[in-house]
Amino acid sequence: MASKVAEKLLNAAVESFAADGFNGSTTKAISDRAECTEGSLFRLFGSKDKLFEAAVLKAFQTGRMPNEEFARILENDDNFERGLRKAMLEFYERLDDRYIRITTFAALDRPDSARDLLADTVPSRTLSHTIEREVYRGNLRDDIKPHTAALALTMSLWQFSLCSRVMASEFKTTSREAKRAAVKNFVEIWFRGMRKNTPKTPRKNR
Repeated sequence: MASKVAEKLLNAAVESFAADGFNGSTTKAISDRAECTEGSLFRLFGSKDKLFEAAVLKAFQTGRMPNEEFARILENDDNFERGLRKAMLEFYERLDDRYIRITTFAALDRPDSARDLLADTVPSRTLSHTIEREVYRGNLRDDIKPHTAALALTMSLWQFSLCSRVMASEFKTTSREAKRAAVKNFVEIWFRGMRKNTPKTPRKNR
């Protein structure tokens, strides 16, 4: 019985925190939304802070593509650029609105805990390992840290995803074709910056 009440409170907390953030949500409003008592909320979660952390973690776990699946898409294509485009498109398409909103609030309200959670859940960690491999193979620049390079791409798409949800309807990227084109452009720009410069062969004097 307690687990069902906890699940109801957690789902209500995700909805509330995603809509209004930590400061804009009250334990009374969350418990009312869950049709539970505030006493149950504090008995099961201890505090509003602990409930917020649990809600953010739940949103992280359910509102995005799992890292294992992201890695599988990357590894199943022998062409790194093509595989990255597929993986990033799938990642972008599966971002849940509540996930986008609650992580934004978490970054503002609880930056330390948000950073720790994001470090383990966004695909930048998975991508950085693949970049290391491509650097070792001589396909990418070796003067940029793989994790920095991975963050540059994933955070660009993250910001684009967030902005596209708050834009006026006429500016939103809603069709699959538009999303595919946007992701393709982001990946291509990233590759232009990450490709190794091929040294020019000096011209022989004749």
